Amino acid sequence: MLKTSESSQSTRSKTLSMKMAFLEQFINITQMASANLQGIVQFESILNSSSMNLGILKPGNVYSAIFQLYVDHQLQSEALQTLNGMKATIPNFMNYLDADTVSQLCLMQNVSPTLYLNQDDQNGEENSEDIKEIINHRK
Repeated sequence: MLKTSESSQSTRSKTLSMKMAFLEQFINITQMASANLQGIVQFESILNSSSMNLGILKPGNVYSAIFQLYVDHQLQSEALQTLNGMKATIPNFMNYLDADTVSQLCLMQNVSPTLYLNQDDQNGEENSEDIKEIINHRK
């Protein structure tokens, strides 16, 4: 019985270590990306990684970081494309975004902000397969 408890403890410890490493990777990319658009490629690789199954981050967290990076670098059409991808694949996508930023982007792109801000209260899971398809389509 003691061996089973030690094994279980070891498994939990390894899982926690993996989660912390994944979160640290995301934070490091976020910090680096503020000065470098290469972060987008790294964020996309995170979305495609098996580490997303750890449950520490949701695709919406990563997708919103990509969106914000485009906004920060004044790449409005790319930000709008990312916003459309989020809307198509992530239930309650506005929970991950700042409404004022979305409104400003829409106004700059001559798009009605209500297309994004008045979302239906959707239930469901983020579909990582749909997200991967949108990322691959953008390339």
